[in-house]
Amino acid sequence: MKRFKAYLVSALVLVVFSVGWRVPWTITSPGLTKPINMTLQDTLLFVSDHSSGIHVYNIKNPAAPEFTLHIPLSGNRGTAVRGDILYANDWESLLAIRVEGDSYEVVKVIQRGGPFCGGMPEDHDRGWGCACDRSLHAILSPNGSVGSSYATFAVIDSFLYYLEYSSIVTMDISKPDDPIDLSRRGIGWEVETLYPTEDYLFVGGTRGMYIFDRSDPKVPVEIGRIEHFRGCDPVVVSDTLAFVTLRGGNTCGESRDVLLSISIRNPEDPIVISEEPINTPYGLTINNPLLYVSKGQNGFELFDVGEPDDPASLKAWSEWPTKDFIWSEDILFVMGFKDIGIYDVSAPEEPVLLSKID
Repeated sequence: MKRFKAYLVSALVLVVFSVGWRVPWTITSPGLTKPINMTLQDTLLFVSDHSSGIHVYNIKNPAAPEFTLHIPLSGNRGTAVRGDILYANDWESLLAIRVEGDSYEVVKVIQRGGPFCGGMPEDHDRGWGCACDRSLHAILSPNGSVGSSYATFAVIDSFLYYLEYSSIVTMDISKPDDPIDLSRRGIGWEVETLYPTEDYLFVGGTRGMYIFDRSDPKVPVEIGRIEHFRGCDPVVVSDTLAFVTLRGGNTCGESRDVLLSISIRNPEDPIVISEEPINTPYGLTINNPLLYVSKGQNGFELFDVGEPDDPASLKAWSEWPTKDFIWSEDILFVMGFKDIGIYDVSAPEEPVLLSKID
């Protein structure tokens, strides 16, 4: 059945995604072809592959990750996890999936009328994205998950937030296997990536970055935006600062390759405070004051952003193409174009490759 993963879409939907269908899966990885983002929960790494669905790995030992499960999905753009429930899209449907060891069960299917967007598939590199300081996630989601900078889903406490084309949707997941719609906020333009901070949601779109206040977590309210640039990459947020990459030579309309530092001290009025040229930037991750930036085919680079108006390049590595990251304590998950590298970054300027998933 796995060999039909990208071809017999209707059959897969009929068989696998009926509510209550439990699927034990042979522990043989179909391999990654177009990974677009990652989600980390405890010792499980969920990789969204736009071509084949979700690949799940046990990374309890980062030097020897174990393939656990493959969930075939069509057009998947991202995931989030609360407890044993995985939230993901299958084209225009939202699925709640219970994951137990090497099997899964679809417990709820919610049909949607609009497409799920974002996640940076290979053929659609555009928009701004959002991600947070890794140290903040342990506070936000003690039983939830951490996403990479191209994330499109986020779990905070008993709320699920995700993106649909031009809207941000909020769901009540106090009963994780029975998500319930709470609100939908239109943004007006195609939105791409999503990540939370303690008080706000940062949404990346093709026209810029949008800041939502989640004082009432059921109904986030837009309070600020920045639309001065059109670019193709994410934002990372730490305290009162955001760092944004813009990449030229693409469909976004941006002609420059730069790293922007943005003050969000007043989230109602974000202000660009510096622009640092950087070659073909993609995703990024921060553990203040250190910032890793993906550079596509040119590898990745480490910056000291302790002085945000003058970011300092510390070191660059060019041997492996990269697109995105998750930084969790001393481990850095680096997403390439067809694989995932797991690094020990206890010494951030001297990352050590522990293993590779392909």
